[in-house]
Amino acid sequence: MTAAATILTVEARHNAYVRLANGESPFPTAFDTPVDPRGIVTLATPFFAACPNGSAPSFQGFPALNVTGKLTQGASLTVASTNMTGATTCAFLSGLNTTFSSFADGKCQVPTDGKVGGGQVYVLLTSGQNVTDYSTIAGPAIVEMDTPGTANATHTLATGASQNAASSVMVGGLAVFGSAVAGLFSLLA
Repeated sequence: MTAAATILTVEARHNAYVRLANGESPFPTAFDTPVDPRGIVTLATPFFAACPNGSAPSFQGFPALNVTGKLTQGASLTVASTNMTGATTCAFLSGLNTTFSSFADGKCQVPTDGKVGGGQVYVLLTSGQNVTDYSTIAGPAIVEMDTPGTANATHTLATGASQNAASSVMVGGLAVFGSAVAGLFSLLA
């Protein structure tokens, strides 16, 4: 557990540098968004071909989620996954806030209740207005909401999504990878 804890601050500095290099605020919110272990496995899985014998998590992640569209309050987002059966709600996790909007016909609206802040926002498909292992259908996907005062285009750093520039994909992907690995280490410790 100590090794996992020591890498977290390093990964935070890496993430801040990558965000600054991409023209974004290095620290867009006061609090990071907690993500449960299955969500971390969902985000980390695309970066691994295999795990050494005995080191794989004892549980599976959720199906990957692809979110496209500009993340601004009130905007419509297109959401897709290999499994959307039973999904009725999009959950938005931002800082320590969780808020929801209806999901229908592959679309949901970014809530306008002020709970979705700038920076990385996690989007999940759920079967109701709560986020648990039982209610989560797919995701999370990581989407980037512009932070006031920055002059960047909105990026999507999702499990299986696209982004505006190839260099941002690589750099953003490395930041997601680093955060996911740090979370995975904490699960295995």
